[in-house]
Amino acid sequence: DAVRIVASHHAHARVHVRRAVLVGLRGGAPHGSAALQAVAAGMADEDALVRIHAARAAAALDLGGVLADAIRDRLRDPIWTVRWSIARALAGTDMRSDAVAALLESQPPPDYHGFDEWVRSVGVFSDDTAARHRLASLGR
Repeated sequence: DAVRIVASHHAHARVHVRRAVLVGLRGGAPHGSAALQAVAAGMADEDALVRIHAARAAAALDLGGVLADAIRDRLRDPIWTVRWSIARALAGTDMRSDAVAALLESQPPPDYHGFDEWVRSVGVFSDDTAARHRLASLGR
């Protein structure tokens, strides 16, 4: 099937191909082990944009529960947007409190171009007291 074929290129030597695989996968529904393997490999990639796309795919495909152990360390990724997407992916897992803490610790300045993405990520945790207070303090 098409997903399996796309996912089979997750380890391609060219970084733009690895990025494209993850962008393509996050637009659909999880399709078994091929998508799972591609997202897990992307989370360990040395390229920051590949990790960002893998984290977004993990969140979009609701793979947090399945990949929780493999992606937990990415809550400390040096790239803010990786941490935000991983937090969203882990929102429905028993690592929820770690996820919201990492998200709140990685708040960018309000003039940062990705600030609205961070706000949307925090919104996933709207039932969390600390997250609600943070958003309220920002007038959101």
